Amino acid sequence: MAKRMAPGLAPAGAYPAVGVIFTLPFDPALSGYDSIGIVKDLAGYGNWQSWQFEGDALTDILTGNFKLVSVGDCRDAIEVREKLESIEPGRIIVPSGQWIAAFRAAYPNHDYRGNVGIADPSWVIRERSFFPYIEDSSGVPLLWRGVGVPCFKRWRWLVQVIGAEKEVETPTT
Repeated sequence: MAKRMAPGLAPAGAYPAVGVIFTLPFDPALSGYDSIGIVKDLAGYGNWQSWQFEGDALTDILTGNFKLVSVGDCRDAIEVREKLESIEPGRIIVPSGQWIAAFRAAYPNHDYRGNVGIADPSWVIRERSFFPYIEDSSGVPLLWRGVGVPCFKRWRWLVQVIGAEKEVETPTT
């Protein structure tokens, strides 16, 4: 049986281990959760007006089941997506990059064991696509060039787990 936990069960400051299923809530009304809010509020980019979001924006309050996975060295986000989609076809998917805001809210203290990204290159500026990630040394969400820039083995990738509702423990009050 897969290991599992919800954000409320994690020790303070700990990210979930690779392969552990956990739950995240998503509320688009919160600052930094909307598509351009990722650029403006979370990453703090001063030129946020120049960015475009070309993905499917999340607009509803949602709860999803996720886990972190590692795929080793990759030449770019395209190869990352290919590897992620081959791990458990039909069971895990690459979620909208907006989920990075929910992950950071649930786990605000980085563990310094590598970047955590979502291989969703939906943010575009000057005809270059970028995906969101949380930077290893600072814990600050940023955007990484989606094509032509390598992603290394220390990266962990947030993926959505389909059909995991019965596997995930939720915190008790």
